Amino acid sequence: QRVSCVYPGTRAAFKPLPAPEVDEGLQQLGLSRDYFLYVGAIEPRKNLTMLLKVYCSLPAAVRERHPLVLAGPWGWLTRSVADYYESTARHLGVRHLGYVPEKALPLLYNGARCLLYPSHYEGFGFPPVEMLACGGAVLASDIATLREVIGAPAMLSPYDADGWRAALMRAATDNDWVRDLRSSATRAAGYSWHDSAQQAWSAYSEILGHSTSRDHRPGPVPAAQPNIRSAA
Repeated sequence: QRVSCVYPGTRAAFKPLPAPEVDEGLQQLGLSRDYFLYVGAIEPRKNLTMLLKVYCSLPAAVRERHPLVLAGPWGWLTRSVADYYESTARHLGVRHLGYVPEKALPLLYNGARCLLYPSHYEGFGFPPVEMLACGGAVLASDIATLREVIGAPAMLSPYDADGWRAALMRAATDNDWVRDLRSSATRAAGYSWHDSAQQAWSAYSEILGHSTSRDHRPGPVPAAQPNIRSAA
């Protein structure tokens, strides 16, 4: 009873985009549609060594049709991932874009066949939520955070390399399944910054002993109001 959970939201830019806009944006990045996508920093908890090895084990024809694009900077303790990427993965259809400007992320999500998110743990998991907001398909780790936040139908143990390989093969070859995964994207509609503000307002109002409702839209707080930060 002493804890209130306020979920963050997705920015308005994360939404399905017109095909010509997506194609033009991807062309500037040197990409074409239907790639597998990972978004995030490269660090141990993201489980990318497993993902790269699984992807590189796919048949050449699959890798040619669906490259794996990594969008995110190198993080910490990346030596083993970097070594495998340089020696093997980049020769087998994996492309590391490095840091991608925020304005390009909606284009990347819209052009991807599927977002791959095999993390061992997450604080929230923004990329899957952003992908779902763009109407995309997500393959994610079956960990507590992601079950709560996205509840995606395609969730796999981060330790099950065979399961991930089978899921990637299915995502590469079963268009109906990918469409079904995309149709589950309505979950992301529940995360908006407007709702976050309402939830935070309700929590602080309760702390201050004020009555409020979800439908109430707060205006600016007058200067005479108590200092909410101090009250919290």
